[in-house]
Amino acid sequence: MEIEKPVILCLTNTVTINWVANVLLACGAAPIMSHDAREIDELLSISKALYINIGTLSAPFTALVTHAVNSAKQIGIPIVLDPVGAGASALRTNTAKALLPYVDVLRGNASEILALAEMDAQTQGVEAVHTTKEAMSAAVQLAKENKLVVAISGKEDFITNGYRRVSCQGGSDLSPYVTGMGCALTAMIAACCARMSCHFDAAHAAVTQMNECAEKTDVDGPGTFQAALLDTLFSEETYYV
Repeated sequence: MEIEKPVILCLTNTVTINWVANVLLACGAAPIMSHDAREIDELLSISKALYINIGTLSAPFTALVTHAVNSAKQIGIPIVLDPVGAGASALRTNTAKALLPYVDVLRGNASEILALAEMDAQTQGVEAVHTTKEAMSAAVQLAKENKLVVAISGKEDFITNGYRRVSCQGGSDLSPYVTGMGCALTAMIAACCARMSCHFDAAHAAVTQMNECAEKTDVDGPGTFQAALLDTLFSEETYYV
């Protein structure tokens, strides 16, 4: 019997949109992307989770996301946010902060999490200059204040809902050389949220799966790593069933 593939509505950036779609497919989900508010309610009605990524922000995109989060809340599907570049500009930081009351899971790097908690943060565009340990208290603060799950990704990963906390190890040294690894991980969290009622457990499952698959993907360079990782994720699809 064919197993249902949960539809994940992705409002995401134009840089990594193809990579995100392929990772979701490899993980057993059914991604659909949109940039038009006229179809959002219809697409949400068939979706099991809403994934938002502000990597290529614009005024129309912000309006689209505002519409989508309000509709998603009304029908009760999980919302997962990737605050790409929070801290790099006031626009990105403020846009992400405005979405936090709607969000069920927030996944970012250490610098993004520090910026959203209004703690001292420095960024290099969309790259973190802080370690995960430096952002752990900020993650706990954000989780408690907004009643959501926060996942920090980096050499060490950290997940908290403000009360439960877990650190994860693993992954590949090649991951930082492939654009969109964080985007893909956030999408995987959305896919897990579509299948699991506990958002903390869903984030933990996605982070663990990405780390294990990246670790198994033994190649020499970032180009072959990206393709081989997709194959590994596909071979591990049953993890989500």
